[in-house]
Amino acid sequence: MFVHWAGEGSDVIICLAKNTQPVPKGHPPHPSSVFISYDYGSSFVDKTENFKLDNSTYAALDKFYNHPRQKRHMVFRDKFHKMLFVTKDFGKTVVKVKLAFEPADILYYPDDPLMFLTYDSNKTLWITRDFGQSFSLVQEMVKLYFWAKKWPGMWENDTGRALLVQREEPNATTIIALSNIYTTDQSNVSVVFKGADQFNLVGDFMFATKRLSKDYHELYISYQGGQFLKARFDSEFECGGFHVADASETRLLVAVAHTETLSNLYVSEVTHTNQYMFRLSLERLFCYFPNSMWKGSWLR
Repeated sequence: MFVHWAGEGSDVIICLAKNTQPVPKGHPPHPSSVFISYDYGSSFVDKTENFKLDNSTYAALDKFYNHPRQKRHMVFRDKFHKMLFVTKDFGKTVVKVKLAFEPADILYYPDDPLMFLTYDSNKTLWITRDFGQSFSLVQEMVKLYFWAKKWPGMWENDTGRALLVQREEPNATTIIALSNIYTTDQSNVSVVFKGADQFNLVGDFMFATKRLSKDYHELYISYQGGQFLKARFDSEFECGGFHVADASETRLLVAVAHTETLSNLYVSEVTHTNQYMFRLSLERLFCYFPNSMWKGSWLR
């Protein structure tokens, strides 16, 4: 059972009950049940009837999503049956949405509860601006995606936020920015980084890595959508992987994998100049990097 409280100031609690017993491959999963409390758990209303595929078959809901600000806007996902159920009032009224693709994940647009992205099992990204009534193709061969903040400079005159997408290419991956996607499918596309291996967005910073060899990677950093700058580490070891531990307006903390058993923690003061110099902060930090550290241990 998944239990979710709608958040501060709300008396709504949502419970999604699922049968976790395995089913034969190719068979539909067990139906699920939804119970919602509107009085902070004193009583629960069975809302399962609102989540039917047809007159006799119930949905196999596996996850639900609340908008980060407008909490009453929710999307329930039935991945197996390619179905979404949307509500604008904490499940009091529910609308069924049949999809032509298998929904793997959902990401709301932070400033508009009616707009969200849906990522499917074929690495294709879709967008709806009318809370599921219609969907438009955004990009194919997508690896990662984030909503950017309304940063000054490149996208400050756009109607809404830019969408950052890491797209898989034949040789490596490319990070692109799609601006004006808030209002139109004909968005402006800008390539902001080529040849990326890994990509992440933390606060106002974008981090991208390039893989030069099996054990040697480079880290590049962009602040508020500006130019990507190569990070330099005060170390005699090669850098085999990176993990951003913290990113604030004044300081960056990055863990670096040097060998299969050695990783160190480095710090850089943010000066907003054209360089990021990292100095050693903590030696022999225990940090697990999948596929590069502790390969033969129980951590895998």
